[in-house]
Amino acid sequence: MNWLWRGLRLIWLTTLGLLTVALCLAAWFLSTTEGARQLATIASTQLPALKLNLKDGTVLTGLSADSVRWGDEQLQIDADNLRFRWRAVCLLQRRVCLDTLEADSITVTRRVDDEPAPPPRT
Repeated sequence: MNWLWRGLRLIWLTTLGLLTVALCLAAWFLSTTEGARQLATIASTQLPALKLNLKDGTVLTGLSADSVRWGDEQLQIDADNLRFRWRAVCLLQRRVCLDTLEADSITVTRRVDDEPAPPPRT
């Protein structure tokens, strides 16, 4: 019976340790500039159309980016020196609350097909 309690204690301590590590990693990603840069790298890897060049800030309070680029077959969006501040707590209410959203320049380019549209049928 003693081995059962030791086994349960080991499982409990392992679970508690893993949870502590997960919470520390989440805090690091959300509350440091380096964590935000790592998240931007992950996002750019998962979404090849997205290119982020973060300057400073945190995910919890807001970020500044030298450049943000998004492009697909139909649309290209470029923002230079983008800054935003937000309240992350609003996400708990299923809202996004932006306090500041600024950019030195934003360019939206719609790509046009090289092929002309077929003539309408009569």
